[in-house]
Amino acid sequence: MPLELFRPRGLLSVVLVTVVCNCGALAQILPPPDAIVGPPVELGPYFGAAVSTAYDNNVTQMPGGAGARDSWIDVAKLLGGFDRTFDRQHVTAYAEVDRSVYRQESLYDYTAADLRADVKSNFPSNINTDFGFSRTQTLARAEDLNTIRRNVITTDAANGSIYFPIAVNWHSVIAGNGSLLRNSNEIDRPTNQNTAEGDLGFRYQTGAKNYVDLLARAAHTTYPDGAGTGYGNTSYRDRGAELRTVWKFSGSSQVVGHVGYLQRRYENLTLLNFSAPTYELTYLWTPSYKTILTLYVLRQAGPAGDSGYLEAVTHTYRITPAYLPAEKIRLETYYQWSSLDYYGNVQVLGAGVPQSAASTSRGDADSNYGVAAMWTPLRWLMLKLDLHHEQRSSNEFQFEFSENVAMLTVQAKF
Repeated sequence: MPLELFRPRGLLSVVLVTVVCNCGALAQILPPPDAIVGPPVELGPYFGAAVSTAYDNNVTQMPGGAGARDSWIDVAKLLGGFDRTFDRQHVTAYAEVDRSVYRQESLYDYTAADLRADVKSNFPSNINTDFGFSRTQTLARAEDLNTIRRNVITTDAANGSIYFPIAVNWHSVIAGNGSLLRNSNEIDRPTNQNTAEGDLGFRYQTGAKNYVDLLARAAHTTYPDGAGTGYGNTSYRDRGAELRTVWKFSGSSQVVGHVGYLQRRYENLTLLNFSAPTYELTYLWTPSYKTILTLYVLRQAGPAGDSGYLEAVTHTYRITPAYLPAEKIRLETYYQWSSLDYYGNVQVLGAGVPQSAASTSRGDADSNYGVAAMWTPLRWLMLKLDLHHEQRSSNEFQFEFSENVAMLTVQAKF
């Protein structure tokens, strides 16, 4: 393997790297859609197509001079969906197929599908149910992979919840979900995951949308193809409690998110066990019909980025102001800062026995910002220009990189 294709991983061998990320390089141009906005579906059946062209000056997300490569990227997309109410059932469906072509780095060419379906039902006696299924396919971010390679992550997930009324404004909640995560690259298949989770608790709800859930949760994750590796990881169990909410304070402000506490226990790698508070909150403020401000905060404990065997505490803060200077024009910018504080490096010694390393724990700081301009000259036509910059600094130089991306998109939806 050419040396310029290899990124040193400190004390982890290539087989130990996991890829559990939900975004490729293009998805990093602007922050993910806020939970308040919801999936991109609208009333009535619709279909559409989009084409994008982008330039990325560091698709490999490597330090400058150590394997950084640029490329033009072309993306073609077909999409469709509907959002309908049938008697007591509200049905939502969405499908999208993308083809991404990297002109100078064809290794990263891939096809991805995004499928979602959800059925909400309101039965007699005020019993409500919500069942859904989704499939997502994404390209693993290159920043934490130890070699330059393509890995498409496919995640199939199913969820269900039932709400039983127990008093005025109060419901009991029973929920469960399961997911299968699969990696396309053989190197990463030892980190394929199966997860099953159950939640039990109570909901306080006022009006049609405002609610607060208090839940106890338990989850079990297994690595079906990981037992044969030198790392020897096979599963872990989560226990925790969460307070989740969607709450509209007034006509101009709303908060969505959760605050909780998580305990994780590994079957084999007890050095990675942790207990920690977690939260993820989004605040949306619309002081006028032309001005929107979104604030986002996150504290997450566990796997960081694509390095699932490297545990870290991640803090993220993001601010996203948007302005509508005219009816058909939207301008948006954002700034996001993240810090990742790793619990400590892990190495495999002897007969696959993981032990703590004496070296200083890794620490990363990541800042990224971008601007976007969107123009809808016709009801069915949208043009969008995105500019994005990301910079990571680290106390381990091989994880540092700088990246600039510009993308132009034309979309038609009928």
